[in-house]
Amino acid sequence: MPDPDSPKTIKKRVAISVIAQVVSQVLMGLLGVVILKIMTNDLGAGLYGTYVTIFTFVTTFSLLTDLGVNTITAREVAKHPDNAADIIGHNMGLRIFLSLVMIPLIFGLGFIIYPHESSQLHTGIFIMSIFLIFNVVWATSGGYFAAKIRNDVTARITLLQQVLFLAGVCIVSVLGWKLYGYIAAYVSAIAIGAIVLFCMTRNHIPVRPRVNIKIWQTVLKSSITLGIISIINVLYLKADTIMLSIMSGAHAVGIYGVAFLLITVFSGLPGYIMGALTPSMATASHTELREIVQKALHYMAFFSLLLVVGAVLVRHDVVLLVSSKDFIAAAEPFAILSLGVAFSYISNVFSSASIAIDKHHKFVYRSLMTLALNIALNLVLIPRYGIIGAACATTSSQLVGMIIGYRLFYTQTGLRLDYRVLIRPLIAGITAFAVGSVLFSQLHTGAPLLNCLLVAIFASIPYFAVLYATNGLPAEIKAGIGRVLPALKIN
Repeated sequence: MPDPDSPKTIKKRVAISVIAQVVSQVLMGLLGVVILKIMTNDLGAGLYGTYVTIFTFVTTFSLLTDLGVNTITAREVAKHPDNAADIIGHNMGLRIFLSLVMIPLIFGLGFIIYPHESSQLHTGIFIMSIFLIFNVVWATSGGYFAAKIRNDVTARITLLQQVLFLAGVCIVSVLGWKLYGYIAAYVSAIAIGAIVLFCMTRNHIPVRPRVNIKIWQTVLKSSITLGIISIINVLYLKADTIMLSIMSGAHAVGIYGVAFLLITVFSGLPGYIMGALTPSMATASHTELREIVQKALHYMAFFSLLLVVGAVLVRHDVVLLVSSKDFIAAAEPFAILSLGVAFSYISNVFSSASIAIDKHHKFVYRSLMTLALNIALNLVLIPRYGIIGAACATTSSQLVGMIIGYRLFYTQTGLRLDYRVLIRPLIAGITAFAVGSVLFSQLHTGAPLLNCLLVAIFASIPYFAVLYATNGLPAEIKAGIGRVLPALKIN
């Protein structure tokens, strides 16, 4: 029987975890497109904007039920696997307590921040906030599999939740239950997924919520800095939507929400990859850590540039594909936000590596600076440029955050990375955009789905070709192509 802790076995588990997360993300994205199509056509821009406002508001404050505890859980279980049941149990108990405190607080804050909104919004906030408890159970249970580098398990449960949400959306649409029905469908999907994952965790360890005030205090002392960073990061990512809801109303939020949801489909990828690598980084030597971070940087550059090229080329078609002509104004913000996602991909490498080795504390200053910048830019740009201004504010702050994150990572670790791995994907991206633009302009059709498929071909082929010619493909992808296409003798 192979050693489960051997480098070869761990490397295999990391690869399986990352692949499972990527495949799950793609499938969830496809299901998300169907969900978005049904909801936007059924609710319209105004009522869909109310849904987005409720969702954004509740999930933003949900970070106060985490405070970095979940990341600390995965790290501590990786270091002390024999104590996994106690670590997860106490952390689950702590987060359930925080959730029970937050539900009435979120409901009350809704009246303060949106004093003149309809009762629909306030009731919707209360219903949506119930998901916090189940999300805690899901996240802490998943911490066990993250520590064991079995993210493929959580990937399957996440996909199950999306399937359940789609089923619920279809039922709500047929029965005409509108806003409250869609919120209930989301909460129900999260609840079922959380229960399934909790039961799967109990098959491995006797985990249950535990109460110990002294241990909770110790956990919070370890996680509070990370929690503050997480809260600030989420606030700066969602500040545009929240400020739009206050300054421009539900209709603008509905339009912008389509662009933001499309971006959200892709924005989880770096977290999945770096999450799978966290246990390895936490126990790695200085040299091994550099190798892991270097490879992660290469992958982030590879995926992010391809994403930007595709998003810019099909921005109008993808909006029509997932919604309707009523939401076409979301196309430009979608393209702008895609560039910001590329910056966040790179930034995630530095922050995740720093967290894994407990060198993340100074990142709170970066988070505060980017949050302040984002709010200031939104205050200036939203009144003048509306949703495009909001997208520009978010992307600009993400660029600044990436630069500051790199400087902090270097000063904290002293690791020198080879940033030439960014140049080749950049050249490939520019080439793919130029070639794709010319071909797409000649073959553009009236069918959004066909146009997206054409761009996938026109952009991907030159992108991969340039990277192959310049030896810029990540090693695993290069080897995979060699196995799938043996005629390509890639040395």
